Amino acid sequence: IRALVESYCQSTLGKSYVDRIEFSSDFGQVQKWLFQTNEFKYILQSNDNFPHNHFYDVTDALKRAKIEGTFLLEEEFLKIKNSLETIIACQLFLNDEEAYPQLSRLRFMVSIDASLISAIDRIIDEKGIVRDGASPALKTIRFEIRKEQQQLRKTLDSIFRTAKQNGFVPEGTSLTVRDGRMVVPVLAEHKRKLKGFIHGESTTGQ
Repeated sequence: IRALVESYCQSTLGKSYVDRIEFSSDFGQVQKWLFQTNEFKYILQSNDNFPHNHFYDVTDALKRAKIEGTFLLEEEFLKIKNSLETIIACQLFLNDEEAYPQLSRLRFMVSIDASLISAIDRIIDEKGIVRDGASPALKTIRFEIRKEQQQLRKTLDSIFRTAKQNGFVPEGTSLTVRDGRMVVPVLAEHKRKLKGFIHGESTTGQ
């Protein structure tokens, strides 16, 4: 039974709870669990839009966050935010005490400060990347990086057009990226006619 229940868990946190399941001889407790199970069975069978995404186990990240001087990764902040949003969504869904008298009581077991979600959202975007506006310094740095990248692209485009006009590059080729670097494909016999580093040579003579 444990193995079957674990196979339906969406996170390692859920599986850890399954591992701690014990028998009970308390009739009232068992009856409450059965009522909760029956209500959730109804949710599943009635295809209600119960929030079931982003069930992450962020235990390790939260433990590290308590230690002064440590920091969390971008994806960890995103998982925490998504987890909190899912919990709030579950609480709102179970707000119907008439439809879910037993499950609705569970929403009071968790208290979430919505300002934490807002604080993370101001820094981390929906893809888990630190936003440009996270700090004035970061905004300036990224602006300068994009500016340099655009200038580099213009310079390489000019070099490539000149090389193409002079017949230094193979027909039908374009600027490529190798190991994160922009590369101008040049025919082997012309490789010394352009200034720069030879990033690599292919067996086709380019």
